[in-house]
Amino acid sequence: MQKHFRPQGHRFGASVFLIAIAALAPAGIGNASSYLATGHWDFDQGDLRATVGTDMHYGDAPGETAMRDHTSFGTTTSFGIPDIGGQPAKVMKYTRDENPPAPIGPRGYLCHHGMAPNGGGTNVNQFTMIVDFMIPDLHQGDNYNTVVKWEAVDDWTVDGSISIRANDIGGPNTGGIGISGQYTGDGTTWIIGGQWQRLAVAVDMVADPGTITYYLDGVKFGQMTSGDRWGFDRRHAIPPVVRMYGDGEADNEVNTVYVNSLQFRDGTMTADQVLALGAATAVGIPIPLTSNPTLPALPTLAFNRAGTTVTISWNAATTGFNLESTASLSAPAWASVPNVANNSVAITIGADNKFFRLKKP
Repeated sequence: MQKHFRPQGHRFGASVFLIAIAALAPAGIGNASSYLATGHWDFDQGDLRATVGTDMHYGDAPGETAMRDHTSFGTTTSFGIPDIGGQPAKVMKYTRDENPPAPIGPRGYLCHHGMAPNGGGTNVNQFTMIVDFMIPDLHQGDNYNTVVKWEAVDDWTVDGSISIRANDIGGPNTGGIGISGQYTGDGTTWIIGGQWQRLAVAVDMVADPGTITYYLDGVKFGQMTSGDRWGFDRRHAIPPVVRMYGDGEADNEVNTVYVNSLQFRDGTMTADQVLALGAATAVGIPIPLTSNPTLPALPTLAFNRAGTTVTISWNAATTGFNLESTASLSAPAWASVPNVANNSVAITIGADNKFFRLKKP
């Protein structure tokens, strides 16, 4: 297939609601602006290269190698950890550093999320961060597990911005997620050590009061409406670069963690949108296509690539559509795609172009 994935939306009469034209590259996806996701990383190539957007980089200072030295890439099989949804997956591992650079702490991974300032401010006030992850032991260190430092990213006197606290709220090795002392959530959903989960953090600092809503595997976990340095263009309105798994205050609150997929989306996702994401899967977080403003609200095809396999899917709750493909649009011969189950199908990448559409009879 050719080198880029170029989604396009068109109407083909009354029966055809969407076409996605797909040609996939072995080393990533071109034209990141074609996606609602502004940054996406799968770690399938055994490094920090991006699938959409800009490559991540080790946050080590000149002359330091601590983050690089404590990072490794492999599979759930090679690491001897649980598969994701029963399927092996390629993952990145950060191993806790018991002696990080003093007096700083873990410097994390520099992540250019790709969003422009929004909400009328100088920072990104409305956004969503999604990560498929697994922390084997939530109780390492002082029981705090920093996820991201997006406030004052180069000021090491400032603590991490979102953290998981091991409080055994749902049994041994469980915890809540939040900041500013708010880690309990709804009391029925929690972070589970040793288990793969899909975390979505939906931020809206334009709202009054600002909100941070947490979801686990598509289910709302909790919501914050207050906290330290809260509000528009402040602590949780993020600059162009953040530090994933970076921490401040020299208290070393980054523990061993495995990451399968990371994504940033421009805008604050709704509960229904997050619910459609579902739980963590071996193929990672779906990469949504941009909507076409000339079309009504229609199903959107998403895809995930793992090696030579591409999974094409759309919302499992959307019924009445058939997935079809053709080798050419100049003389199309549309045919139903076989082996579609629950609005999803895995396809092996070949040498030629393939064009896909959803059709409603």
